[in-house]
Amino acid sequence: MADNNAPDEPITLQELTALLELSLDCAVRACTNGLRFDFDEPRHRYSILLLWTVLDYARDVMALSHATRYGAISTITRSALDAYADIANLGDHPDYWQHLVAADASKWKQLLERASSGKNPVLNDLSADELLPIGRQKYAQELKALQSKGVKKLDIDERFKRAGLCRASCQVGQNA
Repeated sequence: MADNNAPDEPITLQELTALLELSLDCAVRACTNGLRFDFDEPRHRYSILLLWTVLDYARDVMALSHATRYGAISTITRSALDAYADIANLGDHPDYWQHLVAADASKWKQLLERASSGKNPVLNDLSADELLPIGRQKYAQELKALQSKGVKKLDIDERFKRAGLCRASCQVGQNA
């Protein structure tokens, strides 16, 4: 990687690939040397899941780059940055994982409500499932409980601001 890139200067694909290869090598070494975490601790569990997500995205970007298939690289990189922002927030804010639960519950609630309407043929099997009402109730209650504690799904700008990545968020938003 070039050591002389100005802060506002974009890095080249070759520099990005070299950084990703280095990052993956370091992560593999760290994980094989006894990475320890408490699976029952939500903050640890989400951090590990997000770490593997970022690593998978990095592998995808490298594979696309090596195959000279560049079209999806920016989308995948954006997803990796989203996951990285969540990791940074988990490190800085002990209860941040609750916002991830709120985001998940919100998406499930929306999906199950759409399935209940019966208007989307793709969701017909889900609409007919006997567990649909139970799922709708579960996610509605989960969201209500989180909201009563002041926990909500955070938008991307808020997630990046909390992670101290506001500048990156602004740049990513301009390219979206």
